[in-house]
Amino acid sequence: MKISIIFCIFAASINTRSMSEYKRYAFISYSHRDQAVAVWLHRRLERYRLPNSIHNEFSDSRYLRPIFRDQEDLNTGVLQEALREQLLSSRYLIVICSASSARSEWVNREVETFIACGREADIIPLITATDAAQTANVADLLPQALRDYTALHPERELLAVNIAEVGREKALVRIVSRMLSVDFDVLWQRQRRRRRRFTAALTLAAFILLGLFYYLAIPVRLRCLTFDTEATDALPLWNEAAIELSGGAYPVSRPGDSVDLGSVGGYRRGQTLRLVFLPDCNFAPIDTLIRIGWGTCQDIALPIRRDDSYALFAGHIYEASDDYEDRPLAGVTVQVGDRQTLTDEDGAYSLRFPVAEQTETKPLVISLDGYRTISREDESPSKNAVFLMKIEN
Repeated sequence: MKISIIFCIFAASINTRSMSEYKRYAFISYSHRDQAVAVWLHRRLERYRLPNSIHNEFSDSRYLRPIFRDQEDLNTGVLQEALREQLLSSRYLIVICSASSARSEWVNREVETFIACGREADIIPLITATDAAQTANVADLLPQALRDYTALHPERELLAVNIAEVGREKALVRIVSRMLSVDFDVLWQRQRRRRRRFTAALTLAAFILLGLFYYLAIPVRLRCLTFDTEATDALPLWNEAAIELSGGAYPVSRPGDSVDLGSVGGYRRGQTLRLVFLPDCNFAPIDTLIRIGWGTCQDIALPIRRDDSYALFAGHIYEASDDYEDRPLAGVTVQVGDRQTLTDEDGAYSLRFPVAEQTETKPLVISLDGYRTISREDESPSKNAVFLMKIEN
């Protein structure tokens, strides 16, 4: 009882203190076995942001601080003197009530001091969840001084906050509502709005981070699907062909092949790359731009087209003469396969075949009245073939 008597010497001065004379919002009293709960409560209280309408009386901040927790803030050698100062300069006494603290001499003395100073209304009991669940009578978890006080003053009920009943979050808000003298529902709705905003912001940040990771770290695998737009088995393929992309060359064996073009960095999504198809013969080269998609794999359809190697039969027809002077013959009938045409006044002719009718060789017949007919079964197409017709004897 000596400690209680020493503290009571200051009771008169404490009773006359105004809010501005306190240095701290609260003093957390607890047993060493409840340190985990005390650490959680201390951190959450000091991180609690005050409503805009409430001003921090003790420091220039928007947070509920400072909060005192003795085993963290004091050295053992100066415990009694410093503890008295911290306790008397705190606006509220938060008592963590458990089976262990109910037996703690120090916790009981701290409670006795607040009661002796006439500040029992500023005591906030917090009942731990584990002990509340294991105890039939929650009142047994209160320090002896609180039990004695409630027995002497049954009309003055000390409302305890029971973590087992409301959970940690609501228990925290109930304590804050007592300390700030603000309705619990107002603070709880505010807490829920803040949590929703925080969850939304966290979700958005997670999506942004995942997007950046996806964009920067995950490459895009490219594959080119080559196909002949007008395929025909009557014509030869190329000897060599390759696809060039991003500095790499990838051989193509034949139309219809699927060519693996490797990967490009994820940061190139949405960009355009130059793709070039280079055959050595029989097919037209392709030089085009492709846009990289947003997936992890992308197929590129590459339509390959035949060139004019077997499409155009053209040239000139002249009269064969002993003086080697070229005399163009007009009106000569030139028949290649199933198609025919006549030469113009310059002796020029031209026949174009669709891919479906192209072959490596075709039967050729050149005829004109008064001249010997030229007939060949294996004529190869040419863009500038010259034929000389002899006069019939």
